Amino acid sequence: MRGKRQPSPPMVYTDIEVEYLLWGDDLKDKDIEQAIQLSEEKHCSVSVMLSNTARISSSYKILKPGQAAPEGNNLER
Repeated sequence: MRGKRQPSPPMVYTDIEVEYLLWGDDLKDKDIEQAIQLSEEKHCSVSVMLSNTARISSSYKILKPGQAAPEGNNLER
């Protein structure tokens, strides 16, 4: 996740970028996009709450099993 905040207090987030990292074979774009949409619009109360004050954009990357996360990402696999 990356975000931009307002420069003055209360310094709320105004833009949030979420990048989903998925590991697997035979993952289908349609299924991934549907899961992300349901997560962001229905099941994640944080996402719904933040969307009232911030523009939230999302993207995803499909990685091969065992492939390391892109540089700058602290995830361990």
